[in-house]
Amino acid sequence: MIEVRMECVEEEENKRRLHVEVAAERVDEYMDRAFHKMKHEVVVPGFRKGKVPRSIFEQRFGSEVLRQEALEDLIAESCDEAIEEMNLDPIDTPQISDLDDEGEGGKITFTAEVEVVPEVELGEYKELGVQLEIPEITDEDVEETVRNMRENLATVEEAEEGAELAPGMVAVVSFEGYLEGEKRDDLTAEEEMVEIGSGEFLPDFEEGLIGACAGDELEIDVQFPEDAQPPLDGAEVKFSVQVHEVRKKVLPDLDEDFLREISLDVDSIEELRELLQVRLTVDRHNEALELFEKRVVSLAVENASVNVPGVLVQRIFEGQMERMRENLDMYDISMEDFIRQRGYSSIGEFEDDVRESARKSIKRVLVLEAIADAEDVQPSEDEMRDEMRSRAEVMGVDPEVLTQYWEKSAPDTEEDMQDQVRREKTSRLLASWTDDEYDDVKQRIEQLEEELEEKMQQSTAEVTQEESMPVSDEQDDEPDEEESVKDDNAG
Repeated sequence: MIEVRMECVEEEENKRRLHVEVAAERVDEYMDRAFHKMKHEVVVPGFRKGKVPRSIFEQRFGSEVLRQEALEDLIAESCDEAIEEMNLDPIDTPQISDLDDEGEGGKITFTAEVEVVPEVELGEYKELGVQLEIPEITDEDVEETVRNMRENLATVEEAEEGAELAPGMVAVVSFEGYLEGEKRDDLTAEEEMVEIGSGEFLPDFEEGLIGACAGDELEIDVQFPEDAQPPLDGAEVKFSVQVHEVRKKVLPDLDEDFLREISLDVDSIEELRELLQVRLTVDRHNEALELFEKRVVSLAVENASVNVPGVLVQRIFEGQMERMRENLDMYDISMEDFIRQRGYSSIGEFEDDVRESARKSIKRVLVLEAIADAEDVQPSEDEMRDEMRSRAEVMGVDPEVLTQYWEKSAPDTEEDMQDQVRREKTSRLLASWTDDEYDDVKQRIEQLEEELEEKMQQSTAEVTQEESMPVSDEQDDEPDEEESVKDDNAG
C-alpha cells in the first residue's frame, strides 16, 4: 500500500530522508475512516446525529474537510510504517515536507526527514591496559574508625580554669562581624559553640581562637572565599569576639557501656575491631570496584567514535536546566549567584559545560549499548527481579504491586529499567574483561556482605526472642511483696 525510498542526508550524518508514496486505495480507506468519525460530530437538519449520508455530508461541508482529516492520520501512520520498513530507530519526531496530495489517480506523496540513533564505531574495549587496585585495610584504619565512633559519643564539659583553646576543644563565643567598618547582622551571633578544627567555621576564625582563654576579647581577621555569597565573596571581615567558656571533649572509655551505646552485636572491643575490619573491607573494596568500572567504561568510550545527535544533547540539557532552576527556587538561590559560586563568569559559560556534560553522558550510553549489542549482553530474570526489588524498596511498595502498575500504566518504564540493567551488566563485563581479579574480588565481597547480613538477622532474631521470653518458673514460684504480706497476716 506504500512505497518507500530512503537516502542519507548529506549535511547531517544521523538523518535519513524517506520518500513515501501512498496508493490511492489507501487514501480512499482513510477518507472512509474520516467520514465515519466526523459524521458523529456534526449536526445536519433532517438527519439524526451520526446518520447523515456521505453525499449529503460532502455537499454541506465539502470533500476537502474529509481529505484534510484523513491526511492527518494517513501521513502519521504511513510515516511510522515507512520507518519500520526501513528498520530505522528514530530519536525525534519526523519532519514532513513536499506533500503532494493531488497525485495521479488519487495517490499522495511526501518526504519525511528522520533523525536516527547514530552508528557507533567501537574501538578497543576488552584489553584496556589498566589494573584493579584493591586497598589494604590496616589496623590504623580500624583504630581511626573506633576513634570516630568515640568522637560521636563524646561529651563536652567545662575545662579547668585558665585552659587555653586548642584543636579538638570547644569555645562558647559571641561575635560581631564588620565589613569595611560596617557591622553586619548576618555575621553576628550570641553564645555560639565553635569546635576548633572541625571546619564548621572558616579556617581563619577557628585558628584565631587557638590559645584564647575564657573571658578573653579578641579581634580576628577572616578572609572569605571567592565563592561566598556577595558581597562577602573574597572579602576580608574583622570579627570582634568574646570568649565566654572553654570546654573540652571527653571521649567515652572502651568498655561495656561504650559497646551498648554503639548498638552493635559484639561482646568485646576485640570483636568490635574484627567487625569493623570486615565492614571497612566491604565498603572500601566496593568503592574500588566502582571506581574501576567507571575507569574502564571511560576508556572504552574514549576509544569509540560516534556523532552524538544535537537534538538529544539539547533535550538532556533543557531537562537538567529545568530541574536545576526548580531546585534553586526551593532554596531561594538565584541562577546568577549559583554560577558565580561555581566559578563561572557568565551563564553562557555554565550552559556550555552543562551541554558538554550531556554530550558525554549520551555518548557513554550509546557506546555501552553498542558493546551490549556486539556481545549479545542481556539481563537475566534474577537481575531484573533484583532491580525491581531494589526500586520497590526505595519507593516503599511491594515489588508485585510496582510490576503490575508499570504493566498497566507505564510500560515504557519497565523497558527503560531493562536497558539500564543491561548497561550496568555491560559495565561489569568490561571490568571483568580488563582484569581477571575483578570477578574474584567482587565474589569475595558479595560473600562477606551475605555473612554480615546473616549475622545482623541472627542478632535481630536473638533480641526479639529475648524480649518475648516468658518469666522463668523459678521466678514465678517466688511470691511478690504483696502476696508475702497477705501470707504473714494470715498466719
